[in-house]
Amino acid sequence: MPPGTNGGVTLTGLGAGLLGSFIIAFTSTLLIPFCNPNSVQHSYGGQTWTMSGKASYTAALTLAGFCGTLLDSLLGAVLQASVVDVHSGKIVEGEGGRKVLVHSAGSLHMKQRAKLQSQVVDHEEGVARTTALGSSPEAASRLQAADRAGSTVSGAAGDESHESRRIDTGRDILDNNAVNLLMALIVSVGAMLAACGIWDLPFSSILS
Repeated sequence: MPPGTNGGVTLTGLGAGLLGSFIIAFTSTLLIPFCNPNSVQHSYGGQTWTMSGKASYTAALTLAGFCGTLLDSLLGAVLQASVVDVHSGKIVEGEGGRKVLVHSAGSLHMKQRAKLQSQVVDHEEGVARTTALGSSPEAASRLQAADRAGSTVSGAAGDESHESRRIDTGRDILDNNAVNLLMALIVSVGAMLAACGIWDLPFSSILS
């Protein structure tokens, strides 16, 4: 599959995901004072916050983070569209994690022009109705403006009738930002539920 395909995985990518998860888990273990190291009265998971407890915590967080990378790939493969540029064959990435527009500017112009054309025809036939674009005479003037703008678009595109982009894999349901948010939500809640089960804590403690 082309590099950048949503849902695609490689050994290098999996290794980077595992390393990134470990770095975040290890950093949080060093910097976040979950328990008072000078007091044996504070405990974590039924034991004092010792080196073994820190190691267990770091390993658990690393595993949760790595599972998050796998879930992110799965969600991306199913719920996020991988858009391919027809001419180059390369995956097109959306700026800032947003969705990639599949339809060209020319095709969008033709759709808008057809909508305005319909309003003009309705006016000529004496159909009195109110539209979101305003009155039919106004639609006619906007149609003329669209024609002037469309001539520039068509000339730049070479009057091609086919699309320059197509969806190769996945479904165009979520963008990359929404996939990341959904993955983080599932992994976070799942990790808290797992902790409640392992340390026999009430599930209500998640909310408190």
